[in-house]
Amino acid sequence: KKGAIKMALKTGTSILPVTLYNTNNFFIKNIIFNSGLSVYIHVHPLIDILKLNEYEKENLASIIRDQIVKKLETIKKALNH
Repeated sequence: KKGAIKMALKTGTSILPVTLYNTNNFFIKNIIFNSGLSVYIHVHPLIDILKLNEYEKENLASIIRDQIVKKLETIKKALNH
């Protein structure tokens, strides 16, 4: 989210991008979670805001989004979805 990125840039806080797959059916009405569902989680490398150049800072949302999309494609391909 852009707000979280702006806050990280302003405070110099690192960002830890996470890709989640198959979470859309994880929570079912009146049930805390669907225990029969496989959810895939990928934790990307930590992004140290202080080490980014100006271009990377200005395009950070797109950079993170591209990382997540690429990982989702890899997961879908591995699962034949």
